[in-house]
Amino acid sequence: MVAVCVLLAGAAPLLAARPVFAQQAPGEPAPPVPGQAPPPQATPPPEATPPPGANPFPEVETNPFPEAEAPRYPPPRLTEPMAAPRGPRVFLRSDNPNPRLQQLSRVRWEDVCLTPCGVYVDPRGTYRIGGGTVRKTDPFHLPARSGDVVIDVEAGSNVKHFVGLGLMIGGAVSLGYGALFYLAFHNMTTETYDPTTHSIQTQSDNTGVVVAVVFAVLGAVLGGVGISLWNSDTTIHVH
Repeated sequence: MVAVCVLLAGAAPLLAARPVFAQQAPGEPAPPVPGQAPPPQATPPPEATPPPGANPFPEVETNPFPEAEAPRYPPPRLTEPMAAPRGPRVFLRSDNPNPRLQQLSRVRWEDVCLTPCGVYVDPRGTYRIGGGTVRKTDPFHLPARSGDVVIDVEAGSNVKHFVGLGLMIGGAVSLGYGALFYLAFHNMTTETYDPTTHSIQTQSDNTGVVVAVVFAVLGAVLGGVGISLWNSDTTIHVH
C-alpha cells in the first residue's frame, strides 16, 4: 500500500503538466498544437478541361442513334448559266437607213439592230421590221436557224400612210359636194324677156352641173392620190 502511494505521488506532477483537450468531433480539423505552425489547407483539384471537339456535356447524347446518321455527300456542283442560243446572223438591205429589226419580248417590241444589222439573233424569236416613221410589218419568223439570213426591205412611211388617209377623206367629201350640186342645180333654168317677140323665153342653166363636175373630178384626184399613199406599206423578202 505504501508503494502505491509513492507511485501516485511521483506521477502527480506529470499529470498536472499535460494539457486537457476537449473531445474532437469526427470530421473536424485537429486543433493546433502550441508552438507549432498550423498545417497548410488542402486545395481542391482543378476541374478537367475537355479537349477541343469533345462534348462539354457528356451526360447529354448528341445522337442517340449513331448508326442511323445520314451519310454526308459533297455539295452539288454549280453549273454555268445558260447562254443565249446562237442563231443566224441577220442582214438588212434597204435604200432607207431607218428600218430596224425588232423582236417581240414578253411585254413589248424591242429594237435589235439598225440597217444594215449583221448581228446574231435568237432563231426561235418573233420579229418584224419597224422603227421611227417606218411602217411596221406583220410578225414573221426566220427561215433558218444558222448561217446568214438576208432581209430585203422596201420601207413604207407612216407619214405617207396618214397623209393618204387624209386625202382619201378629202376626196370623198369633194365627191359628196359634187353630187349635191348636181342634184340641186342640174334642172336649173333662167327666164329671159325677148323684146322682139314680147315673150319670156326659158333657158337651162348648166352652172350647177359644171360646179358639180369640178367637185367630182377634184374628189377623184384626191381619192386616187390618197389611196396610193395610204397603201405605202413596208414589204420584205426574207431569204
